[in-house]
Amino acid sequence: MQKTQLEEMAAKYHLWKLLLKAKRSSSSIEIEKLFLEALKEKIKLGTNYLSFNDDLREYELGNCYTYALGLPSMKSFIRLFVGIDYEDVFPFNVGFMNHSPYFLYGRDENTLLHYFLEDCHALNIKAYETDEHGPNVYGGYKIALYVSYCHGDIQDFHFIRQNKDGVWSHKKGYFNKPQLAFLAPILENRYEHFKTFEIVKPIIRERKK
Repeated sequence: MQKTQLEEMAAKYHLWKLLLKAKRSSSSIEIEKLFLEALKEKIKLGTNYLSFNDDLREYELGNCYTYALGLPSMKSFIRLFVGIDYEDVFPFNVGFMNHSPYFLYGRDENTLLHYFLEDCHALNIKAYETDEHGPNVYGGYKIALYVSYCHGDIQDFHFIRQNKDGVWSHKKGYFNKPQLAFLAPILENRYEHFKTFEIVKPIIRERKK
């Protein structure tokens, strides 16, 4: 059996153990912790070659951020989390990997960028700032970060991603389906383009030898 097959089996087994622990837990804090650990395992089984059409159902309970990062909804964990103390879905704010999911993300550009890179580090994702029109040179794919401002402070963020065929897409809110998007200086007449990154996820099946 090849090394990548063994790694894939190990990741799937770890996911199963984490979910079993979550089902036995009565603490939303513990479920949150297990959920974040599960995301680290799940991302190993993903891809750096995303498709708009092939994975439309993977992000039912996610937002623009999880969609851009290619993090699937993992409904089993989210429903356990919501079922204990909360009426809303798990809020994936920038910085959620290391902070309370309900904290307010950075209201200035440097803080928002810091929290984004912090999330990438926690998920073992490499993020390289890049030209939005240039080639992907690290074997990953592009995501673009947009922000809206109010009196000079960041009011909201939004992410879009580029799929393997070059088409850009995004997810507007938690319950909407992914839609096609266009990379532009201003998005939705509200968001201003801030930065573009090429991100490379620690996948198993596509790992370079």
